[in-house]
Parts: sequence; structure tokens; C-alpha cells
Amino acid sequence: MVNFIFSNLFYIWDLKTFLTVHRSRSGEDRIIRMNLFHAIAKIYLPQGDPFELDELARNLFAHWNRNIILFEELDQFKMLFGIELQLWKIKYVAKQIEAVNIIYALTDRYLDVVVSESWNEETEYILIDQTSVCFDKSYFKAFSCQRDNCNYQAARRANMPAHEDRHDTERMFYRCKKFGKEDSNLLDNVLPKNFNCKNVVMFDIEALMQPANGVQMHIPVMIACKNNFIQDDLEDIFCRFDMSGCGLKKLVTEFLDKMVLWAEIHRDSMPQSAHQFLVRGKLLLENDKTSPTLKHWYKQRVKELENMMELKILGFNSMKYDTLALSNCLIDISIDRYGADSIKCIKKGLGIFNLEIETNNARIAFRDVLSYIPKQSLDKFAVSMGLTSSKLAWPYELYRKVVNIFRVFFWVFPCLYFYFS
Repeated sequence: MVNFIFSNLFYIWDLKTFLTVHRSRSGEDRIIRMNLFHAIAKIYLPQGDPFELDELARNLFAHWNRNIILFEELDQFKMLFGIELQLWKIKYVAKQIEAVNIIYALTDRYLDVVVSESWNEETEYILIDQTSVCFDKSYFKAFSCQRDNCNYQAARRANMPAHEDRHDTERMFYRCKKFGKEDSNLLDNVLPKNFNCKNVVMFDIEALMQPANGVQMHIPVMIACKNNFIQDDLEDIFCRFDMSGCGLKKLVTEFLDKMVLWAEIHRDSMPQSAHQFLVRGKLLLENDKTSPTLKHWYKQRVKELENMMELKILGFNSMKYDTLALSNCLIDISIDRYGADSIKCIKKGLGIFNLEIETNNARIAFRDVLSYIPKQSLDKFAVSMGLTSSKLAWPYELYRKVVNIFRVFFWVFPCLYFYFS
């Protein structure tokens, strides 16, 4: 009798599970709709019985204490539960599933989660009770090529066999060679083993909005910058006190002087073997007696070295705002100092896509991060790079230091507050 009662209880539990777990259509039975914390409990206790899984799922939900996960909270969710969520958006076209990856997992301990069809920039959240998951990691891996040096992705799994068949053909070998799959080995014999090149500066401007001819113009008043390779001079900030045209020119001059100094420090920090190879390569490229094959070999490596010695100055959405606001002064000052040939400017619409300045001893380039990644907010970009806050990626904290300095300054000299205000 006892066994009969227990079996009835287990049957009721099984029925409840059956009613709350839904298999997806079109035969894709590996995508299951279920409570997200129940799915995480299955990862924690793969051999657990239904009662243990239910108790663990309740405890996990109590830790999170809400029924929704925002996109910005994914990193917090990972730190709290130790499991990363790899998000996918799927749709059915002609009864075939098409999958698009939203965010990749950076660790091996992850769960494939299928977001709702209404997912967009305004509704980026996951509902705990309305989640579809996939425990078979090989299923979504089949949407992309798993071979080394191949980044091919397909919306349909049915397209992958044709790609796999072409992998060993001469055409595929030619494409891998043509599009730079071997570039990582170009400088193996030039640079020391395990050499790590750091040549990035992040910058941001603070600007006032001033209407001019019906258009809001950005008037820069402060520039903050931070590098990743000079520990003794890691960051700097430049302030503008004169709101005339001369004040802007002085602000940009100070900023450009600092960037050129950092570029020269970076260039000097490169290994001696790189400098020697660069000098030898340029001499051979200028020599008419050098064979075309040898010229091509040196040209590739010289170009790669010059790109490594270039100082990359990155801004977020700077093509339309930061770099554009400084571009006129940057170009004028550079032409006066280094000549008209020192400037290379590529425009994209009304923005500055790439601005390169060749000085006497170094080269700097202003680039926009959004030119190389899908369009997204700064917070989402920080999350994708494994940061808990966008403040850690861009030098916004420097503005707070300036505000604190001015508060102390006006507290000591209160009579000057009315003069500056």
C-alpha cells in the first residue's frame, strides 16, 4: 500500500513536469521550454531526482528573487550562479529552424538559452518561467564550423555539410590563405616568443551643446584619455578654460602632444629585433634589384610591424562625435607641424571613419570601436568584454576627479567662484 501511494505521488509529479515542459516544433526535440532555474538545477544535479531538482530550483530562485533577467544583469547572474547563459534567437522558415547568436559564452560552463521571438533593442530580457533551453551543447555548435582558423557560421544547420565538404578543396585553401588566416604567423621569426603588443588609448570628450544654423554643435571642454601600456603615466585629462577659438586649439594641442609622446614611448618599447627588421625591410623594398617574391614577403611583414607600432586611439561612437569635434584642429595643427602629407583622413557620411597622423617619429590613428562591432550601447559592449561596468573600459572616472578638484579649489577661494561661473 505504501509503495502504491508513493508511485501515485511520483506519477503526479511526472504529470506536472510533463505539463510544464514543452518540446519545440518541427521535430527539434532538444530545445525544451522549461523554468530557467529548473534547467540550472539539472546542470548542478545531473542525476538528481525530481524532488531534489525542485528544491534546488526554489533555492536558486530565492537567491535571484525576481522573475526576470535583464541583458545588463547577465554578468551578475554568471557571478552569482557560476553558469553563463549563451543566448540564441531562432525562427522557422519553410519548416526549418534558423538560429542567430546574440551573445557567446566565454567559458565551458554555460547553458544554451533561446530567447523569445519579440527580443529586440527595447525588450532585451529573459523571463524565468518562459524560457527555452538546450542541454545538448553539440546542437547549436552545428551552426558554425568547429575547425581551426575558420569562422564560418550558417543560419541553418543544413548548410554546414556543404561547407564541410569544401574544406579540403583547393578553393577553400586558397580562400584561407587569401583572407589572412596565416597572418598570425607572419612575425614569428621577427618578434620574441609570447610577445604581447599593447598599443591602445581610450579617449572621450566632454562637450557643451551650442545651436548653430539649426544644428546642435558639440563644443569640447574636456578630454580624458587612458592607455594600457605605460604604468607610470596611465591616464590624463585636459581642461579648457578659454571658450574662444584659441581655447579649443590650445586644448587640442595639449591632447595631441600627449598622444605623440605616448606613441613614441610605445614605438621605443618595441623589441630591438623589430626595429632592425623594419630598417632592413624598407631598404630591400626600395632596392630595384630585390626580386618580386622577396619584396612581397618583406612588404607583408613591414606592414604588419608598422601597424603594431602605430598608436590606436579608440573612442566609442567617436566617428560622429568625439573625433569629428576635434578633427578640424587636429588636421590644422598636424599640417603646420608635419606637413600636408602627414594626414590621412577617411570620411564615412558626415563622420570621420579613420584619421591617421604621421609624425616625425611615430604614427597615431583615431578609430571608432563601433566600426568593428555590431551596433550596441556602451554598457552592452562592456558586458561582452567581461567587464562589470562601462566605467572600467572608458576614462569617465577622470571627470569625477576634476569635479572634486574644482570643489576644493572654490572652497579655498570662494571669491573666484563667481568669476568662473
